[in-house]
This record gives sequence, C-alpha cells and structure tokens, in this order.
Amino acid sequence: MAVKSLGYLALQVKDKKEFETLACEVLGMQKVTGPSVGAENDYYRIDQRAHRLIVMPGKEDRLYCAGWQVADSATLRNVQEKLSAKGVDWVALDDSACAVRGVDQGIGFLDPSGNRHEVCVGEFKADDPFVSPAGVSRFITGDMGMGHVVLPAPNFEETFEFCREVLGFSLSDELPVPMGADGPVLRVRFLHCANPRHHSLAIFEGEHPAGCVHWMLEVPDVDTVGLAMERAEKANMPLFSTLGRHTNDNMLSVYFMSPGAIGVEYGCDGLRMDWTGWEPKILESGDLWGHQYAMMKDL
Repeated sequence: MAVKSLGYLALQVKDKKEFETLACEVLGMQKVTGPSVGAENDYYRIDQRAHRLIVMPGKEDRLYCAGWQVADSATLRNVQEKLSAKGVDWVALDDSACAVRGVDQGIGFLDPSGNRHEVCVGEFKADDPFVSPAGVSRFITGDMGMGHVVLPAPNFEETFEFCREVLGFSLSDELPVPMGADGPVLRVRFLHCANPRHHSLAIFEGEHPAGCVHWMLEVPDVDTVGLAMERAEKANMPLFSTLGRHTNDNMLSVYFMSPGAIGVEYGCDGLRMDWTGWEPKILESGDLWGHQYAMMKDL
C-alpha cells in the first residue's frame, strides 16, 4: 500500500469566522498560528501534529484538497511514476506550499472525477500539547491519521481504479444508496489504506457542489459526542444527520453541517480492522439505527 493515512484537509471558506465557531466551539479543534507564508489561512490542530485542517479564504465554500501521508520519499517517487505512466499531470509542492501543509515534500494532482489530492512525506510537530477550547480530551489519530473523507466520484469506476492503482487503497465494502423514492441507486465504496481504520477514503457515485460529501473526526467516547451535540444546539448550528451507528465501521456518530453543505461526522467506537484475509461485501444498509439525514440529496 502506498498511502498510510489521511494527513490533512484544506478547505476554501467564504466566512472563516463562522467556520471557526464550528471548529472550536462545537468540534473542539484548537486554532493555532500557522506559518508566515500562509498568514491569510486559519489552521486547526487535533493532536500533536502542527495542524490537520487548513482553512483558506475563498469565493465559494468547498474542499480544496485531501492530503495523504506516505512513508518516505521512495514511496512518493513511486506515486509520481504511476501518475506519469497514466499520463496524469502532477506538480511538486514548493517550499511555501509545504510549509502551509506542514510537510517536508509533496505533490498535487487530480483524480478522474476532478478531486484534488496531495501526497506528502513528513509532518511538522508542535512543541506544546494539544488543548481543546471545548474540553475535548483528545481525538483518535496516531497511525490512523486525521480520520476519513468522502469525495464525489461521478466517474466512479475510473476513480476507484485510480485510487487503487495509484494511491494503493483497497476496498473495504460497498453501500448502495437510494436517492429518494423515485431516484437512482448510487454507490459508495469505502476504501482503506495502510492502517486499521475501516476507511480513510470513500467515493460516492455522484456530484457534490462543494467537492466533498463529508469528513470525519473520531473522539474517545459517546459523552464527547453528546457534549458536542449540546454545544451545537447552543450555537444554533444545524445538523446534517441525527445520532446513529453505522453497520460497516461501527461508528456511533452525529453529523454537523459545515460551509458548502459539507457534513462533518463526529463519532466514537470505530472498529480497528485486521485486514488479513478480508473479503469486501455489499452492505444491505449503512446504519444499524439512527442517522436520519437532513439532506439525503447531498449524501
């Protein structure tokens, strides 16, 4: 496998102050000072990494990129070679771009559905401990990375093969999603990489105007999830989905709404997988219970 984990996400946001309320007061992320070369951005921590989320000013609300960590420069060169062999253009991140992302080196490119990915080596660490302004004790990261992200993939099969062949992801399972009573049934494929998280990436067989269906943060327990729900209610922050538990990764979670109608899954109890002999399956349902989505059309 090439990719180790989801290292970071970068968002473009019209109202950074509104997003800060969600990130700090509800989710419990820590806003920190970033590098001088990216002073126009906001940066957020959830662990000992210098930052995991980059919020850039933008004319529209959307995901800018997903940043994937690989083990070393040799693995990064291997990804470059695979991209070149497929005729996919890639660009090296310059020193300023690497500083903004908190990495030593990296490249950027588009997948067949137009999603921007970055593959990077190294991660800058903070000197001081993570301190949540909302009292969140910690987020579940470590070798499993930031969490997961779900990207739109209207060129579904081509994007799936690209993620497997170039980035080294493997299939965890697949979920058919009915899009309303009379709508089509579209697929979600959940993909894992070189860590025990059930999925670090999922691709959705459809469009999303903001370039991201949702991204996920994992916390230690249900009390942390419940307290975030209370904080969201006090802050008049809308829910993307009610509380529920997923069938595939066992995650007990709620979804908050971030700019661009992008969901933020916030959960606990995610499975730690042993991929030895794993056989992917087609799921009958995405949830054991709960998860009533306010905007099914954007799922």
